[in-house]
Amino acid sequence: MAWTLTGCRFGNLTEYLEKEEEEKVFDGYYESEPQKLTFCAETNEDSFCNEVNTNQIPSYISSILSNPVAFLFDPEQDGASYFFNPEGDGSALTVSFDPETLQFSYLGYSDPQILWEDSNCTSQFFFQVDGSISQQDQDSEHSSGYPTSGRAEIKLQSLTTFDGDCVSSLTEMLQCYEDISYCGDEEYNETTQESVQAIFNPFIEAEVLDTDEIDQITSLGYEVSYQ
Repeated sequence: MAWTLTGCRFGNLTEYLEKEEEEKVFDGYYESEPQKLTFCAETNEDSFCNEVNTNQIPSYISSILSNPVAFLFDPEQDGASYFFNPEGDGSALTVSFDPETLQFSYLGYSDPQILWEDSNCTSQFFFQVDGSISQQDQDSEHSSGYPTSGRAEIKLQSLTTFDGDCVSSLTEMLQCYEDISYCGDEEYNETTQESVQAIFNPFIEAEVLDTDEIDQITSLGYEVSYQ
């Protein structure tokens, strides 16, 4: 997700916000709590969506979108802006921000990638972010101790598609998911199995996918909203 969930380190962003607070009126800390999370899975035979508890938000999202979440606006970079956890590791969610409407958005996608070394099947990832910030006249102190400037409404949508003749590749991934001996080189098979399970487990736990349906998947996605 390097196109929007960047692992780049911005140094001490909290300190930067404090120093630039007077100059950059949009920068600050915004209250934003997860409201709704929906997982969806589509197979060759059916599709199913299920709303689940927000404690199942993927960790690479929840680790960035804290409450409050920090916001940094860079007018010199065509409105490029960043949401990040003020107590996190510096990873950020990148968006394009319009200071006139206070709205932001992002739409990104990966190039098709060969799945499981099978040229007959490719997977592709799409990621979309939309939302806005609302500001209050004066900062108020959040229970965490951070002065909040308002609220952030954020909607994220993630979609992974599996295109082509993918039954063979997905069958091998299913075998690896269930039995580490099918995960290739013994030196790396544990890491491989963990990676495969990380792809499917959120959807199995959300009860939109059964293990025996993995070899029939055509797309996996989720939508999460914050307010």
